Amino acid sequence: VNGVILGGGVTANLRLRTVMQKKSNIATFIPSPNLCTDNGAMVGACGYFSLSRGCRSSADLDIVPALSLG
Repeated sequence: VNGVILGGGVTANLRLRTVMQKKSNIATFIPSPNLCTDNGAMVGACGYFSLSRGCRSSADLDIVPALSLG
């Protein structure tokens, strides 16, 4: 392994960033915090557009891992 790349919302955590940079003995690439976002906004947008198309779900909605977002 030549290096490690951190990504996702948790990467915005200052403590995680600091510890990884100090303790890693290989190159560690961490994008700036403004680029470390999670998918909450994407999920919210998907829900908004589904709702605007008239899609509704009941409270007993089950988990469907392969559910299409399109």
